[in-house]
Amino acid sequence: MVMVRLPPISKLLNIYRNAIAKPRALVVTVRSNNQCHEKEEGEASKSSFSEGQEKANEEAELSEVAEKVCQRLRTHRLWEKSLVSDFSPYIFETTCIHKVLRNQNNPFLSFRFFSWLCLQEGFKPDTQSCDTIFGVLVNAKAWKAAITVLNLVDFRPQPSVLEAMVAGFCRDRTIFSHDFLKPNCVHKVLGILDDTILSFRFFKRLCYLEGYKPDDESCNMVLETLVSAEEYKTAKTVLSLAEFRPQPQLLEALILGFSRTTKISEAFGVFLEMKRHGFSPSLLVWNSMLLGFLRDLRTDRLWEIYGEMMESGVAGDATTYGYLIRAFCQEKKWDEAYNLLQEAVSNGFVPDVVTFTKLVCRFSGENSYDKVSELLHLMIARNCPPDILTFQEIIRGLCKTGMIGEGLRIFNELKARGYFLDVIAYTTIMDGLCKNQRIMEAKKLWSEMVEKGIVPNKYTYTVMIHAYSQMGDFEEAAKLFAEMERRGHETGLVTYSAMISGLCMHGRSKEAKDLLEEMLEKSIVLDTIIFNTLIQGFCKEGNITEAMSLFTNLLERGLQPISASYTPLIQVLSNEGRMDEAMELFHDMESRGLVPMIWSHDDIVKGYCDQGNCVEAMAMLEKMLAGKMRPREYTFNRVIECLSLTDEVDDALLVLNLMFEMGFRLQLPVSNSLVSRLCQNTANDAETSLEEIMGS
Repeated sequence: MVMVRLPPISKLLNIYRNAIAKPRALVVTVRSNNQCHEKEEGEASKSSFSEGQEKANEEAELSEVAEKVCQRLRTHRLWEKSLVSDFSPYIFETTCIHKVLRNQNNPFLSFRFFSWLCLQEGFKPDTQSCDTIFGVLVNAKAWKAAITVLNLVDFRPQPSVLEAMVAGFCRDRTIFSHDFLKPNCVHKVLGILDDTILSFRFFKRLCYLEGYKPDDESCNMVLETLVSAEEYKTAKTVLSLAEFRPQPQLLEALILGFSRTTKISEAFGVFLEMKRHGFSPSLLVWNSMLLGFLRDLRTDRLWEIYGEMMESGVAGDATTYGYLIRAFCQEKKWDEAYNLLQEAVSNGFVPDVVTFTKLVCRFSGENSYDKVSELLHLMIARNCPPDILTFQEIIRGLCKTGMIGEGLRIFNELKARGYFLDVIAYTTIMDGLCKNQRIMEAKKLWSEMVEKGIVPNKYTYTVMIHAYSQMGDFEEAAKLFAEMERRGHETGLVTYSAMISGLCMHGRSKEAKDLLEEMLEKSIVLDTIIFNTLIQGFCKEGNITEAMSLFTNLLERGLQPISASYTPLIQVLSNEGRMDEAMELFHDMESRGLVPMIWSHDDIVKGYCDQGNCVEAMAMLEKMLAGKMRPREYTFNRVIECLSLTDEVDDALLVLNLMFEMGFRLQLPVSNSLVSRLCQNTANDAETSLEEIMGS
C-alpha cells in the first residue's frame, strides 16, 4: 500500500477553511437611534440564523462525505491510496469519522478504516471515536479486533461495553489474543471493570491460559477489588490461582473481613499465607484471630495463637487481655479469669465492659456478691462504667439464687436513676418474679412496660404464659398466646411447651396432646422433652395406653429418648404388676447406653414384691447395691415384708442389717410381721433374732 505523506491535519483544515471563506463588505449608514437598534437586532438575528444554517449545511456535507467514504470502503479493495486525495480534509473531521464508524455495516471494514486513520501522521483519535469503534467491534463479537483497539490507543472504554467484551471472552474459550496477555492491557481492563465478579472471572480465565503467568500488580488489583467488595471467599481463591507476592495490607483486610463474618477457618488460612510470605501480622490481626477462635469456642487454638503472638514479640493491649479473660470464662476457669483481670488492670490495661460483664454474670450466679461489688467499683474507677447489660446480669443472678427482692430493688433503682430499661430488662425481672411465684408483681411490671410503649417480645410472652399455665390460669395464658400470634410473634416449641407443661401438671393431658397435634399441623419441630412432659402427664393420670403410644411416636420420629422418658412408664407398669413390660423397657434403656434412674430400680423392686416374687426383687436390690445406689427406705421395708411373708426370714434379717447400716428405720407394720414370723420358730431362735434386731 502506498502511503501519502500529509501535512498535520490541523493545518489542512485551517487551509481549507480559509480557502472557502467569503469576505464580507462592511456597510456603515447613519440612522436614528431607534433605527440603529432595529438594524442591530435584525443583523443579530440574521447572523444567528446564518450560523445555524452554516452548521446544518456543514453537518449535511459531512454526512454526505461519510456516506461516500462508506461506499468507497465497501467497493474498492485499495481504498487507502485514494481516500486522502478524494475526501481530504473532511475525512479527518471527528464528526465524519464517527459517522463512518457507526454507519459502516461491516465491522471489519470499520476496524480497517480506524487502523488506517491511526497510522496517519499527526492523527490522534478522540475518545468518542475510540468508544465508537470499540463498541462496534464488541457488538459484532469481533473480540480479537476489539482487544487490538484496546491496546492500540490510550483510551478508557465505557465499563458496560468492556464488560460485554470480557464476558464474551470468559464464555468462549476459543477466543484468544496475545494482546490480552500484555500487562498494560490486563491492568486497563481490571482498572475499568465495575463488575467485581466479572473481574475475577476474567483473571481466572487468563490464569488458565497455557504459558500465562500474571504479574504481581494484576493479582493484587483483583485481590483489592474483591476485598473492597467484601467478596472474601472469592478473594481467597486468588491466592491459590497464581503464585505472586500479595500486598500485606490486602491480606490483613482479608483476614479482618473473614473474622467479621465469623469464618475463622478461612481467616486462619489467610493468616498462614501471610506468615508464609514472611509478613508480620499487626496487633489488630492477632486480636481478630483470638476473637475468631473465641467465638468458635476453640480456646485450644486461641492459646496456640497467643503463644505464637508472644514468640513474635508483639505486645498485647486491653483488647487482647479481654479475649484471654473471656477464654478462661469459656473454660470455666473463673479464678484464672479473675486473676488475669487484676493483672491487666495493674498493667494499665482496662478490658471492655463485655469482659467485665462475663465475670459479673458468673459471680452473680454463684452468689459471690463481694466479687461482684469489687468488679463494679473497679469498672467505675477505671472509667469503664457498667452498662444496662451488666446490671441485667446482676439481676438475673439474684433471681437465679432466689434473691428476687434484691434484684427487684436494683431494677427499681435503675429506673429511678433514669436508665432506659428495655424489654430484655423487664423480661429478666418478670421471669425471676414468676419463678418465685410472685405473679401479681410480674403482671404489674407487664402493664408498666406496655404503658411506656415497650413492646413485649416472644420471650416476654412466653415467661407470662408459662407462669399462668403453672398456676392453672389457662384462660389468661390462652389470651396472651392469641395476642402473641396476633402481633406476629412466633409461637414455637418453647411457647407451646410452656402451655403443655402447665396442662399436664393440672391433670389436663388430653388438652395438652391437642396442642401437640396443633404443633404438628404448623410443622413445628418437636423434641424429646415435650414428649417426656406428655408421657409423664398421662402416666400421672394413670393412662398408660396413651403414654406408651406417645413413647412409640417419639421413637418413630427418630428422637432419642432419655432416662426421664422411661421412668414414669416403668413406674406405672410396675404399679400395675406388668413386670414383663416394665423390665422390657428397663433393658431397652440399658441397651441404648442410658443409666436408669434410682427410682426406676425402686419401682421394679416394689413391683416384684407386690407379686410376691422375692427372688427378682432381691436380684434388683443386689444390682442397686452393687452399683453403689442408695435404695429408698420404703424399698427396704417392702423387701423385708415380702421376705417375711414368704418365710425367708434369714434373708429378711440380712436386708434388715443393711437397712440399719444405711441409717433407715423399720416401719412398725413390717417389724410386727417380721417378729410374728420369728415367733413361729423355736423360742431360742426367736430370742436370738430379736436380740440381733434390738442390738442393731
